Amino acid sequence: MVAKIATALTVMALTTAMMAGSAVAQEPVTKQELADSDLATLVQLAREAYEAGEYDVAIERLLLANRKEPDPRLLLNVARSYAQAGDCAMSLVYYAAFIRHPAAQEELIASAQQALDAGKGECEAYSEELGGRIMFESEPMFARVYIDDEFVGTTPTERAGMAPGTYQVRVELDGYADFTRELEVVAQQDATVGALLEEPPAEEEPVATPAIEEPAPADEAGGSVNYVAYGLLGAGTLALANGLIFDLVVIPGIDEERSQLDPGQTDEYNELTQRRQSRANVAIGSYVAGGLLLAGGGAWLLYDYMTQNSADEPSDEDAIQRRLGLRVAPAIGAESAGFVLGGRF
Repeated sequence: MVAKIATALTVMALTTAMMAGSAVAQEPVTKQELADSDLATLVQLAREAYEAGEYDVAIERLLLANRKEPDPRLLLNVARSYAQAGDCAMSLVYYAAFIRHPAAQEELIASAQQALDAGKGECEAYSEELGGRIMFESEPMFARVYIDDEFVGTTPTERAGMAPGTYQVRVELDGYADFTRELEVVAQQDATVGALLEEPPAEEEPVATPAIEEPAPADEAGGSVNYVAYGLLGAGTLALANGLIFDLVVIPGIDEERSQLDPGQTDEYNELTQRRQSRANVAIGSYVAGGLLLAGGGAWLLYDYMTQNSADEPSDEDAIQRRLGLRVAPAIGAESAGFVLGGRF
């Protein structure tokens, strides 16, 4: 019954009115070539496929034509193609889509409604609870569309007659970031999913940061700690501190005692004077010893620093020293301290 009524609706999407004056181009072989074809060519190719019994091909080309220039009459021809292919449910879904289309021609609505009403009683797979047309568009085109990980087709494409509910849509194209969204299918309602695909941000090359080498321990750096030199510095510091104690505390105390003596206390005065001179000698000796020790320890450490070779390659100063034969060494005597510089001059 549906097929008979559909035959009466060879409606006008495939009529010569839509193809008048148009030349039929060579049949495209890819979807991109189909998408680039004009409307009249797509309609003619759909008609040829329909007459050859290739109803799936005819449906694809009719839907492409409808996406290029929407015309509700094309939906009638999609319904007729599904009926001829034996898919009564999808045929009725597209009859319903034509009837609710805001631009549907009044003279065709009654015939489409008659086909829909007749088909409801014969097609068990059809239900008025089924969803309408879900159309998928993308920029760029020809992206792959998946609904709940099931491949639907490449954009532009559509799926109709889905059960009401929530679905996960993914649109992907090589070289672009995936587009995902949640789709709510409602009975007898059409919807469009538009995906604007974006190129993923370029990965920034990591900037090479020079590693900061931590100072190596003394034994790894090619030298050892000069404990003797540091001992000399410590001893010199103590000696200077001792001299300051005698000079600032002990000797002033003796002077204070002498100032309190009576003029007749000569023996006591002489004894304090000798003690003061002795303490003064100790202070002077401490200063001299402290200075010598500090000078010697500092000179030794400086010598170690100047003569230490680099772990990797010699420094410019070392190379100059070797070329000139220069040698620097500390010299510590009883009454003096300093450096001895030797070499060719």
